[in-house]
Amino acid sequence: MSFNPKGNAFSLFAKNSDIGESSETLPAKVSGGALDLSFNHRYLSAALTLTSAESILLTAAGIGRPLLIKGVGDTSLLYLVSPMNQ
Repeated sequence: MSFNPKGNAFSLFAKNSDIGESSETLPAKVSGGALDLSFNHRYLSAALTLTSAESILLTAAGIGRPLLIKGVGDTSLLYLVSPMNQ
């Protein structure tokens, strides 16, 4: 996943040697510096099923640090995802 504050964009990229590649860029409010992080997609998608919020807040402290996921307006969701080792 990539955060691009200049383009106000959030990008997801997946690559599998058996299946191929996929990428998606979404408009987002991004603050801070540009950042590229790697996570297991199953852990990220699990968090999305736990909230009915229309928007989520992703907070990243940097490379090698966990990602915090919160539902905007949903105080019941507080989800921490550890990055993959690179």
